[in-house]
Amino acid sequence: MDDLDAVKRVKRFKHQSYAESLKQVHLPSALDSAGKFDHDIADDNSCFYDSLHQWRELNLSPAFVQFANKVEPLSASMPMLLHNWRDVVRYWQESVDSADHEALPALLDLFQKLAHDLRTTLSPVYASLLHTLLTYLPRPLPSSVLTSLLATLSSLFRYLLIPSIHLDLLHQTWTSFHAALPKCNSQVQRAAAEVWASVLRRLKTKAREMALELMATELNDVEDASAWMLIFACKSVSHTLHTASPSILAPVIEHYLSASPSDQESLYTLLRRTLTALIHHCDGPDQFSSIADVVVKHVEETLSQSHMSESEAEERIPGGPQGQDRQSEHQNLAHGERVRRALRLSAIVCGVSPRFKIIW
Repeated sequence: MDDLDAVKRVKRFKHQSYAESLKQVHLPSALDSAGKFDHDIADDNSCFYDSLHQWRELNLSPAFVQFANKVEPLSASMPMLLHNWRDVVRYWQESVDSADHEALPALLDLFQKLAHDLRTTLSPVYASLLHTLLTYLPRPLPSSVLTSLLATLSSLFRYLLIPSIHLDLLHQTWTSFHAALPKCNSQVQRAAAEVWASVLRRLKTKAREMALELMATELNDVEDASAWMLIFACKSVSHTLHTASPSILAPVIEHYLSASPSDQESLYTLLRRTLTALIHHCDGPDQFSSIADVVVKHVEETLSQSHMSESEAEERIPGGPQGQDRQSEHQNLAHGERVRRALRLSAIVCGVSPRFKIIW
């Protein structure tokens, strides 16, 4: 007994709270997602049908089995799937609405395969699919199910939203996404922000500018999530920044410089959080230089506009019309406020860490 008592007991399992488990939830990387579609399939087959057979061996939950029994004869080949896609989507939505946590991983994974196979064919039911997925976002899901949900949302955006040429669809998506986020706890908001960050990276220039403008004008109740979106969109591997970072932050900075007094403080907080996080993410000034150049450009342009307005004021004929004087005074105040905001923005970068002062 003495020998047994001397042996230290090692805990094989460690309790982890739900909040702690959510901290480990992240959007699967693009390489992991691409690996799901690397296997070869027949020309007349689909990833959805192959995955359906795989999940039949792995998942025996009633909701999934009922769904599989309904859609298997409708999707035996790609032509059949294209012909019956509306019925397949309808059965999928009905199954998801009544699914438990055991069936959800299989159903969510199958939708990713369905979106990969059909792509913009699903556009007529995009709004309904988005609503179905977003209703699950505020729910207390296990971390593994939440990860599957984020990957499914990412697939929906990747195959339907991003290729779309209709900018109204982007506005509709952000409105729905914005409405769902305040209902979620902070860790779920952080994880969901990774999904929208991947959208910002992939959007074309015009659509990206519109998406950033929507974010900047609708910060109420999603201030923290919006900061995470910008941070995740700009961060890259190995303590570097993504190549799209300058084009992502430039519209937000411009919106801040020209925002109304009621909005400028919330925009400043958004940029302060983003720039501070990105500075600490980078190894040194060289990695941060792409964003620093954007900040410097806006400061230089703002100062040059201020100097031009002062020169015009000096050249104006004294004793001119009174309305012209008032207009000139108003313009000077507007330029002065813009200069103040630009200098305040530059002070963020200089003030975070002394080693970044060499940028300027």
